[in-house]
Amino acid sequence: AGLDEEVSPENTLALFPNPANDGFAIRLKNSPPSGTVVQGLDATGRLVQQWTWREQGVYAADGLDDGVYILRVIDPQGRSLGQSRLIIQR
Repeated sequence: AGLDEEVSPENTLALFPNPANDGFAIRLKNSPPSGTVVQGLDATGRLVQQWTWREQGVYAADGLDDGVYILRVIDPQGRSLGQSRLIIQR
């Protein structure tokens, strides 16, 4: 699964605030199944942080340095449900 993989348009991902500093929230058009995770990848595609999906939850960004990240929502079968670029700026 590459960073440029196709994501189905019915699962549009929204991040806010963006840029973020302390934390951010994620909205998906369709609710993902239990066991879904959110992956934070750096500019080289390296996994730098992973969170368990929480509906309407706020994700802490304290483990991320300032910079640009790709956030991917991955279901329990390993399929990408959506991805977007997140900027961390403090």
